[in-house]
Amino acid sequence: TILQKTFYLTQSLGIDFRYMFRWYLKGPYSESLAIDAHEAFCNPNYYKEEVCHHEFSDRVTGLFKQYKDLIGDKLQDPSRLELLSCLHFLKDHFPDKNWEGIKELLYKDKPFFKEKNNLVNEAIQHPLLIVLASSKSKRVGLH
Repeated sequence: TILQKTFYLTQSLGIDFRYMFRWYLKGPYSESLAIDAHEAFCNPNYYKEEVCHHEFSDRVTGLFKQYKDLIGDKLQDPSRLELLSCLHFLKDHFPDKNWEGIKELLYKDKPFFKEKNNLVNEAIQHPLLIVLASSKSKRVGLH
């Protein structure tokens, strides 16, 4: 979950990993990312070698830093990452709905979040969602 949500949110911020995400059990999910992650775990030496020789552009490095700064202490919290990514995904796919409408969609598919309405309201005000909502970031490749 952390991997899927981190890739989804950083891609939404502007880093083009070229993954397509769709709605799934825990929100945004990319089957091709799951396959790549499985391959990386099965062949760690190959992927470690690939990563060691890869250089990111200054813009991509800056976007990674921006994500880390914006996500703050939620970086390793799967339930918070799930909530943030779900809210963004729904808002991105239903731009004409206000946040109350987005919450209704969220609660319909994930009723357990209705019991955590205060947490949902807090997430709507999270700096990362505010940045993502205020600009449709131009995606940049990893190089």
